[in-house]
Amino acid sequence: MSKRTPMLEQYLETKRESGDALLFFRLGDFYELFNEDALVASQALELTLTGRGQGENRMPMCGVPHHAADAYIGRLVAAGHKVAICDQVEDPKAAKGLVRRAIVRIVTPGTGYDFLRESDGRILLATALPAAGVAGDADAEGSAGGAGDGSAAAETGEWTAAALDPMTGEAWLRTGAWEAVADWLAGQPIAEIVVHGALHADGGARLDELAARLGCALSAFHEAPDLERATAHGLLIAYAERMSRRDLAHVREPLELAATEYMHLGATAKANLELVAPAVASRQGSTLLEVIDFTKTAMGRRRLRAMIECPFAALAPILSRQAAVGQLLEDEGLRASLRELLQGMLDLSRMASRVSYGTAAPRDLRSVAAILQRATQLRARLAEQACAGDLAQTLDKLRDLTPLAERIVRTLVEDPPGSGKDGGIIAARVDGELDRLRAVARGGRSAVAALEQEERARTGIKSLKITFHRVFGYCIEVTSSNAHLVPGDFERRQT
Repeated sequence: MSKRTPMLEQYLETKRESGDALLFFRLGDFYELFNEDALVASQALELTLTGRGQGENRMPMCGVPHHAADAYIGRLVAAGHKVAICDQVEDPKAAKGLVRRAIVRIVTPGTGYDFLRESDGRILLATALPAAGVAGDADAEGSAGGAGDGSAAAETGEWTAAALDPMTGEAWLRTGAWEAVADWLAGQPIAEIVVHGALHADGGARLDELAARLGCALSAFHEAPDLERATAHGLLIAYAERMSRRDLAHVREPLELAATEYMHLGATAKANLELVAPAVASRQGSTLLEVIDFTKTAMGRRRLRAMIECPFAALAPILSRQAAVGQLLEDEGLRASLRELLQGMLDLSRMASRVSYGTAAPRDLRSVAAILQRATQLRARLAEQACAGDLAQTLDKLRDLTPLAERIVRTLVEDPPGSGKDGGIIAARVDGELDRLRAVARGGRSAVAALEQEERARTGIKSLKITFHRVFGYCIEVTSSNAHLVPGDFERRQT
């Protein structure tokens, strides 16, 4: 076997870290795939298969342009694959030797919502764990929603299922017998089921069977929290954060779907009643959601759908919602003004998730400010009324977000770019040092000449020069006879 190059060693080490994900390995302007990954991707994406090396050492290879990679990744994820994105994590111009590369994200069917189209439908991450502590000591670690080695589940027969929408940060919990939680999960748009790597064989097999039944991806997570201390919701957050390599601050506390508060509709009931999806694809417009959906925003549509799929079973919340609906029916002026404020409001939940994932464009941040300003106006309009039921609860939850909106507006330029790669994002007079550097960049040669004069005066080195080096960039040149005058804040780069 021929000697491996440093680049190949780097690739193989990164591939070991990526596990069963297809590795998109950045080489210049392309993401390249090798060996088995290249065979799978070339077939799935209809790419030309090439190779690297000669004879028996030849490695199958294919690649995609880095600027078009999102579309290819989306196609792979929609087909149920995982994709590990390995990028250059230092400037190639400043690298000494091999450019450092690292996996910056692993995109999976349940975490790659930003690579998928709305029409792909499935969005949720889900899992289920034996509900340790349900029948035990209330002070024991791992209360309802937790997990143990399965002994508690054997005594109580209870499991806790969790679902998470990484796109919006919404999360849900359902506790009950395995048949009940499995039926609840079957009625959700699940893209991926996560299995705790230490879950006993029987529990793992049940989730495997459920994933096969739903036709969704199944992923074992071996870096999960200790099984004795894990919760179903915590497992999903840990998995999503490990895949994205980020803290997902937009994820909310899970809504616990207690049987006494919510009516649990199984997958079969939802399908037969045609609540949100037609029984036959050609029967568009026949679902309850389509008939009553007059919402003005994507957030409102999701909320309405959640109300239909998971209706209240308790009387008090039903009456509270009726009171709000009744007030809006009677007060046409209030209803019209609220609809006007909601008209055209962008999806704050999705914007927040982009910020959390680090994929938000500068223009998105400006949009967040516009949404917050609209929400503050909506709050003020509600405050003019004696709100009833759910409207009163909404008013209590809304805060005055004007200071945050104004800060975003002050910080960003009026028309931010769609990408942050080329700058031009922060407004003038926000940061003095940034303004100075911009002036230097605009001043060009005169700024360099002025800095050269300042350094000559400061150091006493009359022959000091500022020059541009193709490797180091701008640097200060000093003759060896003046080395004793060089100040301590200078850093030697070359003799």
